[in-house]
Amino acid sequence: MLSVRWKTTGAQPPKSDSAADRNPKAIGKIDELRMLIGFTCKVCNHRQYKTMSKNAYERGVVLMQCDGCKNRHLIADNKGWFRDKSVNVEELMREKGEEVRQLTDLGLLDNIEAGEAQRAIDDYGEIVAKRDQ
Repeated sequence: MLSVRWKTTGAQPPKSDSAADRNPKAIGKIDELRMLIGFTCKVCNHRQYKTMSKNAYERGVVLMQCDGCKNRHLIADNKGWFRDKSVNVEELMREKGEEVRQLTDLGLLDNIEAGEAQRAIDDYGEIVAKRDQ
């Protein structure tokens, strides 16, 4: 399983001057809150940070691939695809007696972890900016 720290970043996708932004009824416009998760893969012990949509975590299915060994980890399954009932990583870890810490500020991480977490947030911003070009 995973060792996890996560927080709601409140990060919004960067604004752009695209047609979707100028037209409030544009189809496909995504304006959602993001969540940041930090976890250590139990297969290869690689520590990483990734972002996900809060909506997907609370209502959809989230799988994350480890950057180290490429193993896929179930983070949330609110559709019952992998289990008979809705489940998320917090519940899965509690079932195994593992610790889950929710953070509200990157300042609560040590300097190295805070830097890695900020890079994950910045990477998401770059992806959105490229998509909107």
